[in-house]
Amino acid sequence: AMGRPSRVQLIEIGPGRGTLVCDMVRSAVERFPDLSEALANGAGGVGVHLVEVTNGMRARQRMALEDLAGESIMVEKGYSFDFPGDEGAGKSESSDGDDSSDEPSPPPSAAEGKRSISVTWHDTHGSV
Repeated sequence: AMGRPSRVQLIEIGPGRGTLVCDMVRSAVERFPDLSEALANGAGGVGVHLVEVTNGMRARQRMALEDLAGESIMVEKGYSFDFPGDEGAGKSESSDGDDSSDEPSPPPSAAEGKRSISVTWHDTHGSV
């Protein structure tokens, strides 16, 4: 009985090549508009979190997500990805655990009718 939360986190531990996360985001955008809106709704830990320790796999996952962003369904629906704290893939988002704001912030591209899904990498599930 989740109802329709305005924000949601998608967390994958050991995302491999990024196939599952891409399939989940693609399906959300294609078939579940409320879910895709919640994934893209604001900052503060909202969006996609991938628990991956190796820089090489992080780079593969980012490439998979960048490929997904170019697919027609993502372009037509106005979705893209934002990689805060990730300079070229391979750096984890530092998490100090301070998520004091309950108010979602609009995605940076909302003014242009585009929606950005935030993707961050973590070394351990405890830092999500």
